[in-house]
Amino acid sequence: MSLRRLADESSVSLSVLAALHTGKSQRIDYTTIDHLLTYFNRYFLVTTDDLLNWERAPEHNLPLYPKKDTQKTSYA
Repeated sequence: MSLRRLADESSVSLSVLAALHTGKSQRIDYTTIDHLLTYFNRYFLVTTDDLLNWERAPEHNLPLYPKKDTQKTSYA
């Protein structure tokens, strides 16, 4: 299915769908989610989990708790 056809049939703008498709979207409106869920549920049982997949941004792939320095520093 083309993005243009999905835009026409789901009432979600082509620019929004293109941004979501390419991963360039910074956010998604609840209305967009609602339109996509309504559209896809005509054909499949689809939930929000099927549309959204959270992944940690690369710059945030650091350990949650940094390793503590186990070496003692001597001030003699």
